[in-house]
Amino acid sequence: MNQPQTSEKVLNDGGDWYPFGVPASRPKAAVILLLGSLLRSLRPQRMAELQAARFDDFADLSRQDRWMLAALGAYARRNNQLELLQPVHKKFWEAGEGASLHQHYADRFETDFLKHHAEIAVWLREEAASAGATRLVEFGCGRGETLEYCVNEAGFQQGTGVDLSAQLLDIARASIQNPALDFQHSDAIEWLKTQGQPGTVFLTNGGVLEYFTPAQLQEMFSHIQTHLGPSLVALVEPLGLDHDQKASPKSQIYGSEMSFSHPYDVLLEAAGLKVLRKKDYRVGDRERWMMVVATTTSAQT
Repeated sequence: MNQPQTSEKVLNDGGDWYPFGVPASRPKAAVILLLGSLLRSLRPQRMAELQAARFDDFADLSRQDRWMLAALGAYARRNNQLELLQPVHKKFWEAGEGASLHQHYADRFETDFLKHHAEIAVWLREEAASAGATRLVEFGCGRGETLEYCVNEAGFQQGTGVDLSAQLLDIARASIQNPALDFQHSDAIEWLKTQGQPGTVFLTNGGVLEYFTPAQLQEMFSHIQTHLGPSLVALVEPLGLDHDQKASPKSQIYGSEMSFSHPYDVLLEAAGLKVLRKKDYRVGDRERWMMVVATTTSAQT
């Protein structure tokens, strides 16, 4: 979930809430990263377990574990090795910590989506009919507000919300009483391969695909293009403030969470989809976003 950025170089003050975080104080951060790097060398087996997210709960991690994760994040950023961080990102969002953070920003639908990103519903209303899309599927739906809004505003017959967090889905089911909507607990790529259907708009909003590696996005987009056409892909995803995607059209680690800034339009077109609409825009001086809608160019196979 994207948080406001002050600069790509500013250190995170959220070491207690995100796995790769370090204190904002640069001297403290330097000490933690040094100790974490030493521990990575001295405890390779534990480092391998942490990197693969082979632990039960983030609350059980020791201080030394968190130092090693911080050092792993710094190493991955220096070498732009996004795949090193993805297992921990996924673990965070399917565990209770991700749900707690989401709940902390529970007003984001009103303060962020409706204020800055609701144009995506207009785009979907105008583009879905030409693709024959009657169903909206939102990956990373959280509490379900955006899904319900877009289904109503764009006139979809059915909406499905998919999320890794069982806790957030329980909240969605309890708070949204709409017979046109259902909510399912699943990994996005697994859901696509087992339940995806043609005639669907696949949506993400607010910082979902920023935790997927480029290889995972290619797998997702290629599956939609090859097996689920005609369909649309609609994304509202954050970008790194300093990511010049023309000069460097590759995914990069960015921000305090060490999530991934992707050239979404490039990845969609590489998978064979056609970009219909795209907007790269800023919200104030601390956030940058891409809104994009793309269509498959082949029928179901």
